[in-house]
Amino acid sequence: MSGIATILTMAMTLQLPTVEPTAVERTAIRSRNAIKSGVITLRCSHVGPLGKPVTTAYEFQFDGSNRFMEIADEGRPELYPQTAAPRKTRYVRTPTQFMMHAQFINPAGVRFPAYVDDLQLFKIQRNAMPDLAKQSLEALEHATPFDARLIGFVPSSIGAWYRDQLDMFIGGPRIGEATTESEALDGINTTKVTFRSEIDCEITAWICEGRDSCPVRIDIKAPPDPDGTRLTDSMTAQLEQFDDASDEVDGKRWFPRKIIQTRAILGGTQRKVIETEEITVLTASFNKPIDGSQFTLKALNLPESTRIVYRP
Repeated sequence: MSGIATILTMAMTLQLPTVEPTAVERTAIRSRNAIKSGVITLRCSHVGPLGKPVTTAYEFQFDGSNRFMEIADEGRPELYPQTAAPRKTRYVRTPTQFMMHAQFINPAGVRFPAYVDDLQLFKIQRNAMPDLAKQSLEALEHATPFDARLIGFVPSSIGAWYRDQLDMFIGGPRIGEATTESEALDGINTTKVTFRSEIDCEITAWICEGRDSCPVRIDIKAPPDPDGTRLTDSMTAQLEQFDDASDEVDGKRWFPRKIIQTRAILGGTQRKVIETEEITVLTASFNKPIDGSQFTLKALNLPESTRIVYRP
């Protein structure tokens, strides 16, 4: 579910005439950016073209540019029979380091190592690097853990969020001015914003200004293919209130409780769904202090005798 997002990411690097986003979009971005720290747990169920559901649990902790993420999935018993399920992979990212460890044990009984990457040293050595190493550095610069504030802001699969940003869709680059109108969606008053991106995708977002300017729906339609079909991505969100220590009124913030994301192909009057993803936020709290050790090697919770590889 990353095709449209990939195209938009590439297009955002182009030099295009500046068209300002609407006021409601700017407010939505500003409201989400007001989340400076947080702890979020969620469960994601993804059904791809083969029709087999894959369930994954996520935990996020973040404070400014420091991020921690744990992914627990069903594992690959056919490849790693010694690895207990759920298989866990932990990531830590700070402005200077990227760390990760996958709790795999290969068929020979060898535990996978942990990796610690010095991002500053990588950048210093960038010019002298061969092309393959530069590509690896670029991958690290956009690697997981991604920005958990993207939840409910992008209509792409969670597995592709590492290359997304808050203003990729809402508030993103566009051709011409957007149109806005008031519209009730499932009984919720929203402002409907419609515009064309710089690659001629039609983007429509329904933003609820009365609920911390959260989007409750985003639709994206790619330009038609030669055969007349169109790829579409959509996201709908059910909002609830969660604890927010920075809110001076009631200590709460609106945030998605459940998200349903769908990729489909439109052709004439037909709509064929090819991927779906349901995300349920189990717990969330915002703008509370996070223990600094959560962004160190300690957070990887390495088993004894785990080898640590420092790079470069």
